[in-house]
Amino acid sequence: MVISLDDKIRNMDGEMKDNETLREQIRSLEEANKAQGQERKELEKRIKKLEGEKSQLQSRISKQEDKNKHLNDNLKELDLEMRIVLPVLHVYQSTYFRVEFVLGFDDPVPNLPHIHAKEEKKRAILGIPFVEDLITILGGDPVPCVKFGLCELAASQESLPFYGVVRDISQIIL
Repeated sequence: MVISLDDKIRNMDGEMKDNETLREQIRSLEEANKAQGQERKELEKRIKKLEGEKSQLQSRISKQEDKNKHLNDNLKELDLEMRIVLPVLHVYQSTYFRVEFVLGFDDPVPNLPHIHAKEEKKRAILGIPFVEDLITILGGDPVPCVKFGLCELAASQESLPFYGVVRDISQIIL
């Protein structure tokens, strides 16, 4: 079997074409691999950036939790109170027998009529029943006097319009 030179050239041309197509396929695969490598690098960069943001958010959250804990600790020490001054008896011209009640916000409001006295620093603050006893000793009728004082308080400029805490306390006491 004799192969002519032309046949050999044709076979070589066919093999060369096959080699070129293989080379083109290899090039396209290499380009695709490069593109995937670049995408992978970009994704890794985004992941690192997101991890950095996550750590920043976690640190901000922990700082805020510390602030909230500090505020809650301070609120436990915060002693809010409201002072109620009752003009109970009219003594002479613009002189009144006034009684001051101090209501702390940690005191039970419904129990206010039953609180007899409260120590505050170096003075005693009288409760409503004690004031009623004093008015009885002075010869007056205690219930109308105390109610008059509360009504005066409710009608004063400081408590107008009559709503909120003053209204609630007055309704409980009256």
